[in-house]
Amino acid sequence: MAEPPLTSRADKSVSQLGKMVKRAERKVSKRLSQANTSGDFEELHSARKAAKRARYAAELVEPVTGGKSSRKLANRYQGLQDLMGEHQDSLVSAELLRRLGAKAGTTRGENGFSFGILYEREQQRALAVREQAHREAAGTADRRGQGSRRGHHRVRHGRIRHHRVVGREPEFQAGGLGGRREATALLGCRSGRRRLRGRAGRRIEYFQPPKAQ
Repeated sequence: MAEPPLTSRADKSVSQLGKMVKRAERKVSKRLSQANTSGDFEELHSARKAAKRARYAAELVEPVTGGKSSRKLANRYQGLQDLMGEHQDSLVSAELLRRLGAKAGTTRGENGFSFGILYEREQQRALAVREQAHREAAGTADRRGQGSRRGHHRVRHGRIRHHRVVGREPEFQAGGLGGRREATALLGCRSGRRRLRGRAGRRIEYFQPPKAQ
């Protein structure tokens, strides 16, 4: 039997598959965030396709990794796909109701007001589903990136206990750190370490709070 026409990428480590999944996840979060900000129909459709690709990527690595996490991830993205499909259905229904309402408003014996109520309901439903999809995508990325961490506050040498904001520079007090120093947070992947940054991209420093006298 002839060997399959494999490319050079077939010789790479299995760990590359996990990176592919994470890359697909980041695309979902990015595109859904853009769509949620703009409300553009095409961007929402692009986010839905990205979620489908992320699901396929998770399903692809499941037989290789042999773990349940890939299956759970694929199921989450399937649910995200369904949510965005429901959002699209609501938008299509709302547009149809808008046209029917406009026509009814100029037709004797027709009640355009009822169509207006139904139109508003579909618009509100589309907005609620879009926000839910955005939360689901963010939650999926958080669960994937955090691994065994609880919330966003576990760091390499300790767990954040308190925080304070000095101007726009947030500083966190993390237990288990020796003196004022930069701490390393495990963000987005288990093997790599990155500095934790604030919303504005500023570096967050962890330090040991002073002991009570």
